[in-house]
Amino acid sequence: NETFTSIAKRHNISPTTAASIFDKHVYVPRNPLSEIMCIDEVYAFKSDHSKYVCVLLDYTSQNIIDLLPDRHKITLIDYFHHIPKEERERVKLICIDMWQTYRTVAQVMFPKAKLAVDKFHVIQEFTRHLNQIRVKTMNQFYIKDKKSLDKYPIEQRNEIYYKDSMYYLLKKFHWLLYSTDSETLDDNRKKRYNHKLNRYLNYHDILTMILDSDAQLKEVYNLYTHLHLFYKVSSEQEAKIHLNQLIHDLQQSNLEQMNRFANTLTQWKREIIHSFTTIPNTDKRINNAIIENTNKTIKNIKHNSNGFTNWNRFRNRVLYAINDNISFSMYPMNTEKDQVI
Repeated sequence: NETFTSIAKRHNISPTTAASIFDKHVYVPRNPLSEIMCIDEVYAFKSDHSKYVCVLLDYTSQNIIDLLPDRHKITLIDYFHHIPKEERERVKLICIDMWQTYRTVAQVMFPKAKLAVDKFHVIQEFTRHLNQIRVKTMNQFYIKDKKSLDKYPIEQRNEIYYKDSMYYLLKKFHWLLYSTDSETLDDNRKKRYNHKLNRYLNYHDILTMILDSDAQLKEVYNLYTHLHLFYKVSSEQEAKIHLNQLIHDLQQSNLEQMNRFANTLTQWKREIIHSFTTIPNTDKRINNAIIENTNKTIKNIKHNSNGFTNWNRFRNRVLYAINDNISFSMYPMNTEKDQVI
């Protein structure tokens, strides 16, 4: 949470001097590659050729292995090419998101490692399709002029009231479509009075009304539930069978979005199956949750400082702040030769 400015004020020096002292005494070499790695990107340092920082994380120690200034293929291959082959061959499992560059680079530079796609990114990709259909359905219920309702016959007024109610539900309670909390959606949950709809409802009732409003939306929601069930009940041995069934169900849909998502699952089938790999000596599956938490800290460092323009300073600042095995040099490092990874 500290900045160079806050440190400078405390010690009655200028922020420039504080940053200069940091640069002279802190240089963080990369950590060794680990058997289990996570690779992800974070929007934290904007340069002329990239706005994403690539983060390499040791899954076991939860320390950052290194930060790279972008996620371009040529940058990643050049970086890993300078790491001894013997060290790269010790990597057994790598967790990534569905960024094709990561898969290509990992297949070239880590031929002995299994690649796994993080569950969160697969579900996130599906929710984008679900949201598109929700918005399309919601817009069909939009009423432009509700104030002149009295001029319509009563039958038409009922239809307008229904459309207005569904638009309200799809806009205000859309989060129910993405909820997997059984307690929230419990049918026996206490009902509360809704002034807009003039009735007592709980979240289960509201979700039922939303799904009954459109057949396509209900179909996509059922497939979304199927996806969550796939991750919840499948074992490492059953994952391939259950995934093939899920892809088949998606392909049978008449919705283009579901067909596209089926193609995505087919393209990443092997990596999705590998995501069910259990971490040795634990009952946990590989995922990118740890690196996502690290990314939040990196963003906080950036926000607190109002951004960085010096890449080396930003990299050292992040690694020094986050990694618990980093210290500073007692004596200043005055030459580039002192700062070799």
